[in-house]
Amino acid sequence: MSDEKEEVNNIFTEKGETKVKSENITEGELSCVIVYSDRKHVNYINSVISFFESVLKKDGFRPQRLGDEIRSTEDFLEKLEKLIDNCVLGIIILDGFRPNVIFEFGLLKGRKKPIIVLQSVNASINIKTLFESYEEAGLSEKKFKLMKDPLIKISNHLSDFGGKYIAYFDWGAMESENKHPSVVLENELKKNKDQVTKEKLKMLQ
Repeated sequence: MSDEKEEVNNIFTEKGETKVKSENITEGELSCVIVYSDRKHVNYINSVISFFESVLKKDGFRPQRLGDEIRSTEDFLEKLEKLIDNCVLGIIILDGFRPNVIFEFGLLKGRKKPIIVLQSVNASINIKTLFESYEEAGLSEKKFKLMKDPLIKISNHLSDFGGKYIAYFDWGAMESENKHPSVVLENELKKNKDQVTKEKLKMLQ
């Protein structure tokens, strides 16, 4: 075996530096899936995700969006399961409270992945997008447009998860404020650092 490089238990050691050998994890690139409702359901979501992605990339993660472009493919479930199995962290953005978001949230929990659950202050459930038309809702067009979206109340709408921790951000906050999405996520990543490290090591076994 060369003095320059040796392979032990799927890990390369080269000149005193350890580098992971894995199809799922490479040095400085930890897969993180982001579960969210698309812009047609939450109009500010793209700005929020951009903030989150900047933080994740800075911290060595490879963010992967679970948006409609993936959900609309024929082999969606297969892709979804592979993405979740290969990730070391899942970020759930509850805003909009779409059925797909809750489904993907459940898959991450079922795989026992580290999860950060985020929600903007005063986030609502976009109930209008659950209907194909105002006729389907049994309302006139005028009443349908005036229908108010209810605020997300985890204790009511996701009662089995009601006692768990959710971090709240303000998508309109200044970057210097504690509730800015970037600041909130940075704090949550610090809190979950040990769990993410354990997940990375587990995937390398």
